[in-house]
Amino acid sequence: MEVTFELESLTESDENHHFLLLADVQTENAEETALFRSTTIPEVRSWADHTPGEKFGVACGDIMFNHLELFPTYEEAVSETGIPFFQVVGNHDLDRDEWVDVASTRTFEQFFGPPYYSFNRGAVHYIVLDDIFWYGGGYIGYIDADQLNWLKEDLATVEPGRLVIVMLHIPLASTQHKRVGQDRPSPSGIVMNRAVLYRLLEPYQAHVLSAHTHENEHLFEGGIHEQVHGAVCGAWWTGPVCYDGTPCGYGVYEVRGEELRWRYQSTGFGSEHQMRLYRPGELSTYPDHVVANVWNFDPQWSVRAFSDRGEELDVTSCPAPDPLSIRLHQGPDLPPKRSWIEPRLNYHMFCCRVSQETRSVQFEVTDRFGEVYRERLQLHT
Repeated sequence: MEVTFELESLTESDENHHFLLLADVQTENAEETALFRSTTIPEVRSWADHTPGEKFGVACGDIMFNHLELFPTYEEAVSETGIPFFQVVGNHDLDRDEWVDVASTRTFEQFFGPPYYSFNRGAVHYIVLDDIFWYGGGYIGYIDADQLNWLKEDLATVEPGRLVIVMLHIPLASTQHKRVGQDRPSPSGIVMNRAVLYRLLEPYQAHVLSAHTHENEHLFEGGIHEQVHGAVCGAWWTGPVCYDGTPCGYGVYEVRGEELRWRYQSTGFGSEHQMRLYRPGELSTYPDHVVANVWNFDPQWSVRAFSDRGEELDVTSCPAPDPLSIRLHQGPDLPPKRSWIEPRLNYHMFCCRVSQETRSVQFEVTDRFGEVYRERLQLHT
């Protein structure tokens, strides 16, 4: 296969640039495609119009929900944003009638090119990997030898110490198995040979961006910060949130030289929407507590809470399912569209005990970049 690329010079420096990461668009039919085009696409277009400098988008796998004939509808949708898009292959983007891995990305390649590649923007080296190994009757998270050999040669051209951003679909690691009560992760839920990748990335400032789980999670393994992203489609276009209560949305990234900053953008909300508060009793395991889901929390965030009297309340981590996800997803008949979806315990829930005299509670969270977000919950007048 031979592909010819026509290159155009940039009109301005790309040392500072921006990009969006859209995880699990995962449309299955015309109805879901229309939802993607009416919700996410207008927001991306507006962001592109109001964001200066060079910018691009990335679809981080599971662009489709098995119906690969709909790839053109995705292409038409992202073309409306006015920015270029890069694609990552996901497990639902494969030719599932093929018997071997090498043939499973045939249709993906016809539309989007090779399933693994690299490119540069400014001082950053971007790497897109295919970590879906198809064995005919299913898949595992695995990066094959040909790809690892290519990656070794690719990284040999990158100066040690540079910022390298790796984008792939299945997370390298995950805590999901612990949160659902399993002894070990599923081979389809993590990258089984991730230790090899960690070693290859050791000389660099490596940051990994992944998708697949329809949850938000920050992981620190192998000396690398990995961000697992909530899904554009939430829980497969059944409502406004993912399994863990993270709103449908996408990652927003800014690069200044080799400094990387990010936030999670909830679809349909302003950038300040970074948590959801629940009244005492809405989470049965913490009946006397106000509960906050701070979906993009990582260990460098701080979470504080204050009563209406100005006193600081004691905030603790309270691993639990999100109450809204429980209402929308729990039970054999919910959600009606896809009843196999269930809420999952997550590690980004926080709570504080309140007395009956407390009239309101304000949560104040500060992210690792010093941005402060506040949300107030009125308990009674």
